[in-house]
This record gives sequence, C-alpha cells and structure tokens, in this order.
Amino acid sequence: MAGETQSNSASSSIATEWDKVLIPETREVVVFIPWTDLGPLVGAGTKHWDRLSSTPSLTSISNGATEADAQSLTQLTTASATASPNARALHIMASWVLKAQSQINWDVEIPQIAARASVQDLEALACSLLSGFSATAGTTNVKLSIQDLRTAVFKLRIGGLAAAGAARAAFFLEPYQVDNVDEELMNANGPGLATIMSRADLINWYQGGPNRGMLSAFRGGIFGDIPVLTTTNVPNMNGSTDHGGALVLEKLAIGGAFNIRKGSAWLHQLAMADQSVNFKLADSVYILSDAASTEKKDEMGVTVLSKHR
Repeated sequence: MAGETQSNSASSSIATEWDKVLIPETREVVVFIPWTDLGPLVGAGTKHWDRLSSTPSLTSISNGATEADAQSLTQLTTASATASPNARALHIMASWVLKAQSQINWDVEIPQIAARASVQDLEALACSLLSGFSATAGTTNVKLSIQDLRTAVFKLRIGGLAAAGAARAAFFLEPYQVDNVDEELMNANGPGLATIMSRADLINWYQGGPNRGMLSAFRGGIFGDIPVLTTTNVPNMNGSTDHGGALVLEKLAIGGAFNIRKGSAWLHQLAMADQSVNFKLADSVYILSDAASTEKKDEMGVTVLSKHR
C-alpha cells in the first residue's frame, strides 16, 4: 500500500504489563516489642506496676527476755510505674476507580500498609525510653567500644541482674554503634585484643547461618552470648550528639499497655468503611492504636551512649 510505513520496534506491538504485587515500603524491623512487658487494660485508663523501692536487711538482736522488743520494725516502701495510653490513628482512602484499574489488589495491600505503620509506631514508642536509664555506659561524642559494652554488663549485674534471677538481657543499639565495635574488632584495637584473637571474637559476633550477618537486625552474641540487636529507633541524646541505646532485662525494664474498649483491643484495631454513604466513590481503611510505654524499674536497664553517626 502506498505510503505504508513499517516499525521494527517490538515495543510498538507489545503491551506493557504491570506486576500484581506491591513491593513493601522500607520500614524498620521490629525487635524491641517482644522484650517489653506489654499487656491489655481492662476497664481502666492507665496501668500501674508496683515496685519495691526499699532494700530490707537483717540486723543483730540481743539475747534475753526482751529480745522480741529489741527487734526494730522495717518499713517496706513501694513506688509505681504508670503507662497512660494515647490514641493514634491512620486513615487511608482508596477510590473505586483506582481499585478497578490497578493490577494491585488494594483491598489486601492497604490493610497491610496500615498494620506495618501501627506496629512501627509502637516499636518507636518503646525504644524512645532506652536513653532514659540512670546507669550509663559510654562517653558523649566518642565512638562505642567493647569496653563500653563490658561496662554496661557490669552495671546491670550490680543494679538488677543478680536480683532478676533468670531474666534475659539484650543490647539494643543503633547500627552505627555496632559498626563502631566492628571497626574495633577488625582493627584489633580493643583492650587486650590481638590480631590472632580478633577473628575468634568476630565468629562470636557473626554467628553464621542464614540472615546472621551485617544486614540482619540480630548481630550475634557477646559476653556469654548476650544478644545484640540493632534498630534505628534508638533515640538521640544530648541533642543529636549521641545515640542512646541500652542493655535491658526482658520484661523488667520497659512496660507497656493498650486499652480494650467494648470487648475489642485497640492495639492495631483495623476497620474498613464504604464511603459511598458520604457520596464518595471510595473505600476507607482506618487503624487505631491506643497504647503507651513506660520505664518499669530503672535498675533493670543501662543506657549505652556513643557518638552519633
């Protein structure tokens, strides 16, 4: 046919195909929530934990008929930690046109997006308390060292570990803090380290197996296999001069609570609504979290501070 043109490009005759799965957004791995004492509130607005604030000890008494009178009374004093939940919510609206034309199943994806946001919100809430313990290890504006981690273990042992019995301890550090220790191990610059022994420390630090290396939130064990986990939810200290990680005892250092209203938990409560009743061609997804966290007992944690990245 006269005037006919021919294209050699395959793209002119092949339709574009979109994948049906949405790649998730980048979010922090949740590592700290399982180590907090998180529980529901039933018919109450706050949750209290009683804690013994005195340390009773035995004293000598004299022998004789009046020995009963020689025993002085010991008063037990208690304090309490309180978690007062605050409601936080997320609302996402998806139009029917978007849902009809998209290859992605938004009825599945949107609730998952909302749930991830709610879990991370709770994780950040709990991690914000890591920098608040009275006992500290490390030096402001100085990189973290192996000796700083040893100091944290020593202070926790003095303050809470002996009394805590079988409670587990774990380090929760900002990734840069762990990289500081990596650097010290690789260069064999730590106290008492030599090149010949630094490799043995690295084997303990990176314990091998799938997802047990530098890209994992679990970085290994140290000092008798105390777990070391990383999270960027570690708060800043001294303005933005330092990172404030911590060594904590499981379920004893940090506590949390979430409200239960009308028989359903408000911890990541998800709801969906048809917006056509409001003359909008769309569906809404709501997620509500009514939760709080608090320091349960100060002696059960040690803040580990070091230079900010």
